[in-house]
Amino acid sequence: MKQINLGLIGFGTVGSKAVELIQLNKHAISQKIGAEPVFKYCCDINTKKLSQYKSLLGKQCILTSSWEKVVADPSVNIVIELIGGKELAYKIITESIKQKKHIVTANKALLSEYWDTLFTLARVHKSLIYFEAAVGAGIPIIEALNEGLAGNKISQIAGILNGTTNYILTQMFERSIDFDIALKNARKSGFAETDPSLDINGFDTAHKLSILSSIAFSNWIKPDSFYIEGIQNIRLIDIKYAHEQFGYKIKLLGIAKQVNNKVLLEVRPYLIAGQHQFSSVNNEFNAILVDGNACGEIMFYGKGAGGYPAASAVVSDIIFLARQIANKIAGNVPYVAYDQTRKIELIHSFNTEGKFYLRFIAEDKPGVLSKIADILAKHKVSIAGVYQKENISAKRRGGVPLILITHNVLEKAVRKSIEQIALLPVIKSKTVLIKIK
Repeated sequence: MKQINLGLIGFGTVGSKAVELIQLNKHAISQKIGAEPVFKYCCDINTKKLSQYKSLLGKQCILTSSWEKVVADPSVNIVIELIGGKELAYKIITESIKQKKHIVTANKALLSEYWDTLFTLARVHKSLIYFEAAVGAGIPIIEALNEGLAGNKISQIAGILNGTTNYILTQMFERSIDFDIALKNARKSGFAETDPSLDINGFDTAHKLSILSSIAFSNWIKPDSFYIEGIQNIRLIDIKYAHEQFGYKIKLLGIAKQVNNKVLLEVRPYLIAGQHQFSSVNNEFNAILVDGNACGEIMFYGKGAGGYPAASAVVSDIIFLARQIANKIAGNVPYVAYDQTRKIELIHSFNTEGKFYLRFIAEDKPGVLSKIADILAKHKVSIAGVYQKENISAKRRGGVPLILITHNVLEKAVRKSIEQIALLPVIKSKTVLIKIK
């Protein structure tokens, strides 16, 4: 049987699990490819760790700390980049492409920020870049958009795309614990990095949304071109009040949708109703809703984090690539097609309408609500509901929570209202604004 040589760079959690899966299911995988996948190289900065896995990697596998050695070997067919980060990963991938190799990567930050450069270079050198593990771990959303739903015009993608933030929000809701404690629990459970800033600030979700929308709309949509807000300012009081009084849950969503031939993208916390599909998506699980003009709404659901789910996606990419290499068709047709000449006009979130949850901390005295309502009215912000519950601890600090739900209004108008309301002496802390889906 023909042999497809693999060069793995980065033997961390995902890399080691990918090796495990291929060796465990070697016969079935070889049958699907029509050739045998063989690890020619395994590269990691920690070569001592590599030597412990020598029996798993196979006798033919060369262990090294030099990525240059892997890329330079003409016998290597597929380079699997799993080191993360951007600068070094960019060097590895671009040099591999120039050496006529095909790529498997899970590097969402790199792909979203260098989409145009990488896929243009790949097209020039007839190389393929596969990246299923970059979004949703084991959820086959990239393959679905590129192949299964390729005949559709996609009107919307919306999803819970980050397992860390969803775990934190679930813990806050189910256990009535503060954000800091929930984050600490996420670290202990292995669902949060030592530095979780990319997750909780919304940037990880933004990178994934950039990738999905770039495929769906056949254009490169940069992650710095749309509104990004994380969950770092979400408080237990909002989770409780939103659910107890209005029946909402808070989820961090990434949304991309077409509006009158323009595209709106945003990453932000949303209040969603209990009957919504995302309401029951908890802990480290992800869910992605895709709306196509032929297929209608389709929902993808599964674990968005973890070594084995991500490794499952990496191995599927290796299989698809290896099959094309074995049949000598790899690179004849680009995996990602997009129109560089067509420019997509993006709509900023603040210039769209929506319903909003507002929480003020205000002095507990007559006339406060009327002052707030007057300012909202001046900016044409209509109130749909009001809720006020005496909070003894808040009252001792000089204020009580006042919750307002708006009708469908322009977000820019709501934000201008909040700026003016913040100047009132009766307002005691920064107003919380959360969009309602």
